[in-house]
Amino acid sequence: MTKEILALLQLNVEMEGLLRVLAERENPHAADALARKAAEFDAGVKAFLDGVRPAALKEEEAEAVEMPDSFDAAERASESAEEASAQCVADDAGSDAPCAAAVNPAPRQAGAALGRIFSLNDRYRYSQELFGGSMQRFSDAVGRLSEMDSFAEALGFLVEELGLDLSQPVAKEFADRLADNMPR
Repeated sequence: MTKEILALLQLNVEMEGLLRVLAERENPHAADALARKAAEFDAGVKAFLDGVRPAALKEEEAEAVEMPDSFDAAERASESAEEASAQCVADDAGSDAPCAAAVNPAPRQAGAALGRIFSLNDRYRYSQELFGGSMQRFSDAVGRLSEMDSFAEALGFLVEELGLDLSQPVAKEFADRLADNMPR
């Protein structure tokens, strides 16, 4: 990683810490520090991107139509399936024939949901502290966890296959985040 990216990651971690302080209590010093860090971060991102993107790409970006985020698309698909199922129940009230949406439910969106529970800072921190600095190992683990039907199954995977020691604070925090977002 370049020096600029590492500096931006460090600023991002510092800003997250300040945001956590502000979420717990009012603190004018933390708010001032956050404003300074955010301005420094914005300037750093702009300088970094200006240095790595060709001028033609910058011009195309100015004209580009914003595309939906893949997580947003997955969420919309999940919401559409839920709406269709609810409509099916309303339409078929009193009918013996099962609704097509009830017979063929939409595919589970758990993978996208688990992917969304971790901020960029979380991903970086967990990959560094639990997955030997490998973002790929972290992503693979979250992918496997997303396919599991229950937190009990995930817990076995964390301990037996990944070898996480859940008595360690970071590993426990990681498991707690999963527990809050998976079926029991």
